[in-house]
Amino acid sequence: MGLLGILLLSCAFFGVAVHAGSQGAGWEKTQVLKFARATKAWQMSHEQGIDIKSINVNDIEIGRNDDDPACVGCELVLDALTFLDDDAMTVDESWYEGGLKEITEEICEIALKEVDWRGDVMCPGMMENYAKHLLYIIRNTSKESKQMCLDLNFCEPPRPSDYKPRDSVLEDSYPKDYIDRPRKYKRRGKAQAADFRLVQLADIHFDAKYEEGSQTDCGLVVCCANHRNWAVNGSGSAGAWGDYNCNTPKRTFEYYLRQINSLTPSLDAVVYTGDHPPHAMWEETFEHQLGMSKEVMDSFSKLLPNRTVYPNLGNHELFPTNMYYLPRPEVQETLEKISQWWPQVVNLSSTQVNNIKKNGYYTVLVKAGLRIISFNTNYGYTMNFYNVLNMGSSYENDAKKFVEDSLALARTRSEKVIMVGHHPPGGSDAGSAWGKWYNNLIVSYSDLVVLQMCGHTHRDHFHVMRDYSTNLPKAVYNIAPSMTTFGRINPSARIFVLDGTTFELKEIEQYRFDVKAARANNSEPKIELAYKAKEYYGMQDLSPASWMSLAQRMRTNETLFNLHYMNHWANSGNHQGNPCDAKCRHDYICGLEHSRYDHEVWCGREFIETTTGGPNVTDTVTNPVTKPSSSGKTVFSTLVMIAGTVLALH
Repeated sequence: MGLLGILLLSCAFFGVAVHAGSQGAGWEKTQVLKFARATKAWQMSHEQGIDIKSINVNDIEIGRNDDDPACVGCELVLDALTFLDDDAMTVDESWYEGGLKEITEEICEIALKEVDWRGDVMCPGMMENYAKHLLYIIRNTSKESKQMCLDLNFCEPPRPSDYKPRDSVLEDSYPKDYIDRPRKYKRRGKAQAADFRLVQLADIHFDAKYEEGSQTDCGLVVCCANHRNWAVNGSGSAGAWGDYNCNTPKRTFEYYLRQINSLTPSLDAVVYTGDHPPHAMWEETFEHQLGMSKEVMDSFSKLLPNRTVYPNLGNHELFPTNMYYLPRPEVQETLEKISQWWPQVVNLSSTQVNNIKKNGYYTVLVKAGLRIISFNTNYGYTMNFYNVLNMGSSYENDAKKFVEDSLALARTRSEKVIMVGHHPPGGSDAGSAWGKWYNNLIVSYSDLVVLQMCGHTHRDHFHVMRDYSTNLPKAVYNIAPSMTTFGRINPSARIFVLDGTTFELKEIEQYRFDVKAARANNSEPKIELAYKAKEYYGMQDLSPASWMSLAQRMRTNETLFNLHYMNHWANSGNHQGNPCDAKCRHDYICGLEHSRYDHEVWCGREFIETTTGGPNVTDTVTNPVTKPSSSGKTVFSTLVMIAGTVLALH
């Protein structure tokens, strides 16, 4: 029963941890020990009749070690769930009458206590919101546990057949002048049109309950609201415009909307890449999530009355967070509602309104010759556990076919395309099968796709998309930092500048305001230009080859890397508390150089420990023991908690 509790806890907890920021491998190992020891303490207290308070949790030995605990742990947990769940009962009966509810809440509280979080507040709501979905998923799949774990990136992907080590790629695959060759744009006509400028807003996560002066450290994932402070001896005081430990005050969100027009001399469109509810997942209700979606669209309508806003569906708009599965009535009603609310801010045909209602996507011309495709990336998000059922389903195939057909249509009409999603196609958040499909598709349409954008990570970075038959860079996925401070960054907004004639990307302007400065000055913050990408990073243009060149220059230019890593944290200063050593830097750059997670993982394996003179594992090991990559740490940190717990009981 303890295994079940930790699985449920970790899945619910994940939606919070995924945005918590890179912590480093040492932090991950600490969490493994804490969760494993907590579960062992629970087991001892119940099996031996020992008072849990008399057990020194830190003295508990956690049993065997394993080179890939996340993978082994995932399989063991799924097998245990299958064994423990009484499928003679309905899911509700198994949860309420079978005693699983009480047991999972108890072990959840023990585990959270070990990391100094208030399980008495968070566990009941998180367990109630997630448990029955997880039981349903396991009951309704025919997949073996190994395949499920691989699909959801609990296990490292096998080495791709088209993977080539970096050295051989750089030496053999690129023409000598390819990387640093400026791109020559073809003009669409003789007359040169004015630049096309659009603003991207990402991950608002505003908290309607945010209260200035409330505690910022109250033992919960997010605080900054007085009703969350009861019965604790907390600390900190929430500022007027936000705090690095909290979600966004509504006044900050509205301030950004009011200031958008002043950021740029002209503005042609606004793109919002999704995620507006806060991270207080134990407080979530279906009505609350829907209400947040309506409130955001109403704010866009009110404060940007003369601007077109192109929305995209995030994972936090769902109830519960992350769980997108079309047959669910809650998902269908969410799509029904947003198909009514999104047309408040963007003019859509009845066909596109029905596309939103059907499966959360739409396409529309921004202007003559330029099309936006807003597609549903929840099908590629590994922490949508319903993707165990979605993969290969008619629902996922429909979502893919929409993207394929929309790109094919754009080609027949000689249109350029802007791809808008919420989740990046790479990193450990992205399923390997989805990432491979999307990468190959965009490579085949790289002559049409002039811009790709998303958010989700709350960080400032990018993925280069390659044709892996040649390893040449063909496209770039731009990932924007968030408006929310959650994840310890400064509230941000981004402007893309496209050539008005060719629609090629000319510049990226990154804006933000300093939360600490706003608080120190006790005044309205000032949104300022942080950098222009081409100038700041010394790029000849913003072609895929130039982005690849930037990533490669970071490998040998530590100053350049540190500039990018500082921007990764939106210059909040919190990167200084998360130092990036040589291995971290290598893996970080692998994430920039690849948009497929399987290739990123194997790129990470090429790191050579200079202190030991270790071999290049991709050259010497044919069947290596899989070890967790440090890329995508924010994802892995939660998965590894599950594994550590299972190993403690095995």
